[in-house]
Amino acid sequence: MGKKLSLLISILIVLFLGMLFTVNAAKKKSHPKIGEDMITEDPQVCVACHETQAREWEKGLHGINQVRCFICHGDLEKRFERISKPSECVMCHADKVEDIKRSKKYKTCFECHNGHTLDVKAGAKNIHQK
Repeated sequence: MGKKLSLLISILIVLFLGMLFTVNAAKKKSHPKIGEDMITEDPQVCVACHETQAREWEKGLHGINQVRCFICHGDLEKRFERISKPSECVMCHADKVEDIKRSKKYKTCFECHNGHTLDVKAGAKNIHQK
């Protein structure tokens, strides 16, 4: 009886771990293959699949000032960053990037700011010089 119970428990554990692996593998999505028609600075190409992000962007300062997707994310032909690095922000926000470097605690803008609206996240500490 003890061996059968051990075998049953082992089988259940293996099945459970296999299910976890399958669920995690399914969550990892990659960007679809980039076609010739996607290599553009036209934000409508991005909006076709990223409508939620586009709506957030429109409400934020980058949207209001018409800072297009490729400015922060790069172009799909040469380089593409899912999450912009401070080196992309320095062109317009050199002083803010310096504040991040000086803080030594933060590595990106998005530890304190929401991605497309750029709103400050709840509880974020203001590290920027006045």
